[in-house]
Amino acid sequence: MKKIKSGRIIIISIVLVLSVVLGGMSGILIGFIRESSKPMNLSNAVTDAFCDVIEDENGNYCYHIPEITVDSDAVEDINKRMYASLYDEYSEKVLASIDEWGIPSISEMTYRWGYKDNTVSITVQTLDNMAFYPFFYVFNVDVRSGEELTDEEVFELFSLHKEDFYEKVRTAVKQYSVREKTKYPIDEQENYINGIIERTLTDEYIKQAKPFIDSDGKLCAVVSLFSPGGADTYLHMISLDTGLDKGYITCDGKHDEISD
Repeated sequence: MKKIKSGRIIIISIVLVLSVVLGGMSGILIGFIRESSKPMNLSNAVTDAFCDVIEDENGNYCYHIPEITVDSDAVEDINKRMYASLYDEYSEKVLASIDEWGIPSISEMTYRWGYKDNTVSITVQTLDNMAFYPFFYVFNVDVRSGEELTDEEVFELFSLHKEDFYEKVRTAVKQYSVREKTKYPIDEQENYINGIIERTLTDEYIKQAKPFIDSDGKLCAVVSLFSPGGADTYLHMISLDTGLDKGYITCDGKHDEISD
């Protein structure tokens, strides 16, 4: 019988040990990948970072700034950036406006939020106190990285390309416009209204649409829609599935903890 030299025995042993070790590590790595790709529980992922209510003879003015409650350094950073941009708006258009004019120039700052997979989507609405038209800030955040998603990355969550999204927006705007137009007696202004509707369907308007995710995990968008009263266009939140206006965001009245 041919003898196996001790050196070969050592090499074979090392190979066997490495196989066991690497096999175990690969199992751990696969488990880690599976766990990290698993959607997080985001059912209570957003709350108030700041809330203020101002009362005067005209009623109450309500202001909320949201934050994401996921505990990580990455999310803490996006919370700071979100807070800073919204508090600047509050400081300029509420506090400074009251000092100068006696009333705030925005009557409220409110928000809604939703999520899909590991993305939290927050839509913040401010309302002009004189013209009563809204403005929106949209934050689509990957809570694992703490980074804001590009519009294209939001599209990908719904297996859409950019042009697919724009086509869905165009269809939804058409649905909304046809439905709303029939609700109002606009015979005398029909040509004018039709002109506004056609304008909201052009690329100039459609490609300004900002995607967000609603509380049902559905893809929606902030878009310019015609005003049935003939006052040109206003920004609205619209469902891309139904073409229905999501309605303006109102305060839920919960002010248990008011920030100073």
